[in-house]
Amino acid sequence: MSTEETVASKVRDSPILSCPDELLEKIFDCIDASDLHACQQTCGVFNDVIVSSLRLTYKQELFADGLREGTRCVLDLANRLEQLREHRRRWLTLGWQQRHLIRSYEGEPTLLHAHELVGGRFFQGYDRREMVETILPTPHDQSHQDIAKRLDFTTKTITADPSQGLVVILDFEGRVHLKQMTTYEPHPLAKEPILPEPINGELLVSWLYVAGDLVASFHWTIAPGLSIWNWKTGALVIRDRGSTFPYMPVRFTFLSSRRFLLSDMQGCGTLRIYVMTDEQCTATSPISVKNLAPVANLQLPPLRETWRTFFVSADAPPLPDGVVPGRPFASIPSEGIVAISAKYMTADHALMSDSFVAFVHMQYLLSISQPGAATDLCAIPWKEWGPQHTRFMKKPVSDNAYRWHTCGQRVILPSLTESEIEVLDFNVRPLHLQIAHRPLPSKSDNATNGTAAGRLASTSADNTFKIVRTPSTVPAHGLFKEDVVTSLPYVSSTRDFSGSDTHSYMIDEDWLVQLKYTENDMQTVQSVVAYTF
Repeated sequence: MSTEETVASKVRDSPILSCPDELLEKIFDCIDASDLHACQQTCGVFNDVIVSSLRLTYKQELFADGLREGTRCVLDLANRLEQLREHRRRWLTLGWQQRHLIRSYEGEPTLLHAHELVGGRFFQGYDRREMVETILPTPHDQSHQDIAKRLDFTTKTITADPSQGLVVILDFEGRVHLKQMTTYEPHPLAKEPILPEPINGELLVSWLYVAGDLVASFHWTIAPGLSIWNWKTGALVIRDRGSTFPYMPVRFTFLSSRRFLLSDMQGCGTLRIYVMTDEQCTATSPISVKNLAPVANLQLPPLRETWRTFFVSADAPPLPDGVVPGRPFASIPSEGIVAISAKYMTADHALMSDSFVAFVHMQYLLSISQPGAATDLCAIPWKEWGPQHTRFMKKPVSDNAYRWHTCGQRVILPSLTESEIEVLDFNVRPLHLQIAHRPLPSKSDNATNGTAAGRLASTSADNTFKIVRTPSTVPAHGLFKEDVVTSLPYVSSTRDFSGSDTHSYMIDEDWLVQLKYTENDMQTVQSVVAYTF
């Protein structure tokens, strides 16, 4: 008997291959999507079952897009798959379906203290103690809904997790309020409506973050400060102010509900990753960052002796605890992209460098778990992680505009010209890109205005995209010790767009939001426009 005949005989005798296709499909549905491709390579029978299954195809394509399945979605499986593919294609070409004028102040610009875009909700805190929550339009419901609530305080900073119905608001008195989305009553899962131990001192700048059962505030008064609470129990988990830090941090961000990153200006700039335990996050007494040993200290590109780090920060996308009910899919938090920004100055403060940004996958940062109680034992030089795992670039950005806004693996950059926007997508999985090349469905691209003003005219898209796999180089130019060469692949999508230095942009799963500000005043907003994908 030949080798081929022997193999064929064993295949025929295999118990699992004698199972009905319906049973094999159920078995494969219990396997992680990341392993389905390996199953396809095992034999032709497995491949045929997976390829012919609508359910398994949808599961694979969700994974390829870095998405997780939603709950209580009314669409059937075939329509969800088609919506997924159309969603992917439209983001690749920036071919939004509709343009909606959400708000125009008709010559009376309004001071916008805080805003946030997450889960299809756009939150706005105004100087007149008013909170406006806008439910953004969708391709199936082209109207938007404004929920305006009067508050007994003025909003300084805001964040939200729509999957938990949670809105977190920091007021100008340093108090952190936990509100139920839409009603703005105290959140029913919070033990206390206001978190304990408010922030003391004049708040110069502040940021709020939510990840699962934790809420964090990183802020500057006369010195940096960090407070992390378990918002459900009301317990303060971590609290540090100024000299209680082991170094001078510049920015904070969550990587997950139990892992966070602090950036500091030591040396060439360092990203310090910490892990908290469940016990620490449910304890009744707070600890300091000093009580935690960083699992990794990632160093940025080495500088020449005459240069110092002026600023370094890391910004991650929102980390919702789940998928908003009714949504077919949403980003997997661990699949996000983290933006690291840096700027440098000479030791004598005479010269300031350009602004730089590096992008790194959240999964890489989460995968780092080097042991060691001493800081120097877990230091990772740039050459050991940066060239392979990041894309480092110089961007000529306006000091007035937001430098970038991220959602999942996409990041929107400010206009390089006054008539163009650029979105980078760091998801280059073959299935993601292969399907994205299919033609767009033929649908109207009319613009609608959710107000009484009627319809707005839309322009035809002049869009381009390119896949960048080759390494790029930022020349040393007397700033870095050597040229900075990085190779993280990405897709760059551009579109002609009417923009300027007085516009800023934000992105969510299905939306791009454009805010137009008064010239030289990035707090006074003139209009808000949403583009649906």
